[in-house]
Amino acid sequence: NVKYEYFKEWYNNGEGLGDVPTSYHDAFFNGIYEITDRLTLGLYDQFRDTLYGTDRNEVPDIREEYINNLFQPVLIYKSPAENWGLSLKGYWDFIDYDGDPVETIQQQYGFSDWDEYGGRASIWFKFYEETQLFIGSDFWDREYDNTLIAFYADESGYSLNGGITHKFGEGKDLTAKVIYDYRAYDNVRDGADEDYSSIGGSIQYT
Repeated sequence: NVKYEYFKEWYNNGEGLGDVPTSYHDAFFNGIYEITDRLTLGLYDQFRDTLYGTDRNEVPDIREEYINNLFQPVLIYKSPAENWGLSLKGYWDFIDYDGDPVETIQQQYGFSDWDEYGGRASIWFKFYEETQLFIGSDFWDREYDNTLIAFYADESGYSLNGGITHKFGEGKDLTAKVIYDYRAYDNVRDGADEDYSSIGGSIQYT
């Protein structure tokens, strides 16, 4: 599955941003390959060349061109009896801005380039035809080139989750799930490192 989109925007009148026409590119690829009857490889990639604007900065009308690419490989295995399965997924995501942050006396404003790496591992067990147990874990690490900007700080973390799904006839599922989440922030602007944990759960009937 391959997709490409392009469009261009400009302003017929106005000041500032209206003087700069901008082009947008968006390319997408998604492929699935069956290595064996039990093993499947999937590849996903999305590339963007576009313009970003934000209202969370104190400097008005900051819009910055950037390149973004997200690459995700995934490997899925099903047992011969199809009573358990395993999924492994990794990803690499980055943003590269064309310009540099705006620097003032107090601090810097704007945008920072960053890279993020992560992955997910999950396994499921089918005890009965209607009941399935699943366990998963996610991890990630994001690093910014510039952490002097007020709302940027390097981040790493992981989460653990597990639950059970029971089917009640055609299209009726009950899922109970719990999740533990840990995040750590380094190079926080005031010089202090921060970390926190959370735990939660959910019950869903569809």
